[in-house]
Parts: sequence; C-alpha cells; structure tokens
Amino acid sequence: MTAFQWADAHLSSAHRNAAGKLHGHTWRVRAFWPHDGTDVLERQRLLRKWASALDHRELPAHLTLSEDLAGHLGAAVKACRVEVWREAEGLGAVWIAQTKEIEI
Repeated sequence: MTAFQWADAHLSSAHRNAAGKLHGHTWRVRAFWPHDGTDVLERQRLLRKWASALDHRELPAHLTLSEDLAGHLGAAVKACRVEVWREAEGLGAVWIAQTKEIEI
C-alpha cells in the first residue's frame, strides 16, 4: 500500500481565448505526492510559491488550458498527481505523472 500526501493552493489569472479576448479565472490546485517522510507543509509552501508566480498575471499561451496548468505545476513541484479546477464553473483537469517523470 502507498499513502499519499496532498496540499492545496489557488491562483487567479487571466488568459486569452481562441479569439484573443482577455478574461480571467480562479483555479484551485491540489497536488499529491507519495508519502516519503517529507513534511507536507514544506510541499505546500513549494506549491503555493509556484502558484503565486502565476497569480494575478496573464498566463502565457502554453498555459491557457487547465490541463496545461496542471502539468506545469505538477512537473514544477514533482508531484505524482495534480488536480486543477475552476470551482465557479465546475470545470477542471487532472494531470498524472508518467513513471519516468517521478517515482511513485
């Protein structure tokens, strides 16, 4: 059996839709890691640091989709799974690391 830790963060950012119109969303982010003795508060600080780097900014074109945002944050914090969702709209995405990206 493997136990997992998770931590939450949020960010509010703008991006351009396919027509080029700027608009914004608030995303909730939850990242998961295999429990390996690392303090989950340390992992939460790391996740929130990466989320805050995108907070209240216009996202680059390669991060406009929730799927892309989840993968970007997952790779940055070396998570095995990241869920990103827009609570107000009830929409989101899940990114799961490939075994070559992180040990599970």
